Amino acid sequence: MPYREDIPGYMPKKDLEIIETLAGCLPDNGCMVEVGSYFGRSSWAWAKSVPNSCMVYCIDPWPHSDLVQGIFDASLDDFKSYLKDCPNVIPIQGLSPHVPWDENRLVDLVFIDGNHFSPHVNNDLKFWSKRLTSAGILCGHDFNPNRYPDVCEAVIKLSQELKWPLRIFTDSTIWYLERNREEFSFNNRRVVSQRLIVESMCWQPNEAQLEVLRQVYQKHV
Repeated sequence: MPYREDIPGYMPKKDLEIIETLAGCLPDNGCMVEVGSYFGRSSWAWAKSVPNSCMVYCIDPWPHSDLVQGIFDASLDDFKSYLKDCPNVIPIQGLSPHVPWDENRLVDLVFIDGNHFSPHVNNDLKFWSKRLTSAGILCGHDFNPNRYPDVCEAVIKLSQELKWPLRIFTDSTIWYLERNREEFSFNNRRVVSQRLIVESMCWQPNEAQLEVLRQVYQKHV
C-alpha cells in the first residue's frame, strides 16, 4: 500500500487508502494540486499512487506549528526530506489561493486540506473549482460537522451552486465532487473506465454528517 504512517500528520490509514483510490482516477501525464501538505503524510500517498507521469503540486505556507497536537515547526525542508523519493512532487510555498498559478493551467484533481475556516476554505473552493479540467475532481478532507462546520457548509454550498454531486466516503471525512459527473450505472459506459474503482467504493455519510447536510440544504435551497 502506498502510504507511510511514520510521516507526522492527521490522515488515518483509512483516508490514506481512499487517497490511493482517488489518485488512480488521474490520466497519464495529468497533474493535481494538494492544498495543505504539512509534513507530507498525504502528499507521499498522492505521489506514489498517481500514474508515474503525473505531477503533484503541493501548496503550503511552511513553516508552521500545531501546539494542540504537539507537532512543531513543519518546515519546507522537513517536507522535502520526507518526500525525497517522490520526484513527481513540486512544493509551492505560500498561501492558497494567492500563490502564483498559470491561469491557463488546468488540473485533473484538487485536494483541499488547508485552512478549515471561513472565508479561507470558501476562497480555496471557489478558486480551484474554476481550474479543473472538464472531467476534473474536487475533493478534500475533514467533512466533520463537529470540528469543522465551515468546511461542511462551504462544500455543500459549492455543490449546490455548481450542480456537482457531493459524495462522502464511508467511515471517513473525505468528500468528493466531480465536474460533469453522470449518475453511474453498469449500462452507462461513458464514465471513464479507470474511474470504476472509485464507484465501487461505498458512499455513506454518518449520522452527524447527514444532519449537517439536512441543515445546510434547508438554509440554502
